[in-house]
Amino acid sequence: MKLFFTVIPFLLVLSHSQAQNTLFDNEKALEFVKNGADMIYAMDRDSTYYYIEKTRKVLPNHPVVSMMEGVLILWQHIPVLEPEVFEEFKSKMLETASKAQDMGGEEPEGIFFELASRGLLAEYYADRGAYMKAIGEASRSYNLLKKGFDLTDDYPEFLFAAGIYNYFREAYPRRYPFIRPLIWFFRNGDIDKGISQIKEAARVGIISKVEAHMYLGYIFLRYEEEPEKAQEYMLALMNMYPENLYIKTKYIESLNLPGYYQKFPLSAIDSLMTSDRLYFKIVGNVFKGVYCEMVIENDNMAFDYYNQAIGMGEALQGHGDHYKSLAYLGAGRISRRSKKSKSAENYFRLAALHAQTREVLSEAENALNH
Repeated sequence: MKLFFTVIPFLLVLSHSQAQNTLFDNEKALEFVKNGADMIYAMDRDSTYYYIEKTRKVLPNHPVVSMMEGVLILWQHIPVLEPEVFEEFKSKMLETASKAQDMGGEEPEGIFFELASRGLLAEYYADRGAYMKAIGEASRSYNLLKKGFDLTDDYPEFLFAAGIYNYFREAYPRRYPFIRPLIWFFRNGDIDKGISQIKEAARVGIISKVEAHMYLGYIFLRYEEEPEKAQEYMLALMNMYPENLYIKTKYIESLNLPGYYQKFPLSAIDSLMTSDRLYFKIVGNVFKGVYCEMVIENDNMAFDYYNQAIGMGEALQGHGDHYKSLAYLGAGRISRRSKKSKSAENYFRLAALHAQTREVLSEAENALNH
């Protein structure tokens, strides 16, 4: 689940900043940060720490240091943050916000880092169902973002934050109506403008480019439900960061539609299945099941993979509902073809219960009604 203030890029390259002791004023630090960011997405923890320490030596009090530490924690555990991990992550975000405030209330770099840290906290509070805390952080972010709206021409990296707001301010309450009474005081967004701004950030952004690609993929997969449009963004990221399992899941998901099943990257699916992370094991088994069902046309093999995913999914609460729904849906189709009507009905009901997209819900409900 994503709040309208979701993840925003974890650092900012201010191409016109003239303030002293800022990131841009220190070319050496800027290079360390760029390399560190790349290592975070490449899932290379040791190399990331190396660049964090290099950055700390030249900019010891800058919020970019704690922001990098926090985003490293996030990406090392994404998408499942256990309570102790979340507390560590939260501590880094609050430290970042405090150091950003110390830069001055009107300094664009300080505005951005506080906006980034509070936006991240808002998202992960929402993911954990702590909606009032999420709204609190979003409110603080909103006051900062209002300043950022006026900076997009001079500082293109703010395009991403503005685009995220414009899109999710409208799309999130459309999908989750219960949130409407809590956000009435936020100004209206614009879905088309938001997508356009995020696309521009993906094109001209320096370090926001990766996050812009991620969110375009996410938007087209889960909100607009146009997976073909997500493919180019997720494939580009998978080619850049082949060891990033989370990116792999989203690219394979973008191929999960008729006419594309045969393009599933089997080596990527195998790497998910052999991961030591339960979430990725579930995803890998689901898509191996889809491949066996739709391409190999071997229902027995497909059912075994779906069943494994279902079994593992029972041990993972609060995450992976979309993939669980795909496993139940596939098991239901196979059970129906095997004339096991009661089992099929049960699977379809569970698919509908866990459905995160209109397509899955529609297929499950249609199967139950026929």
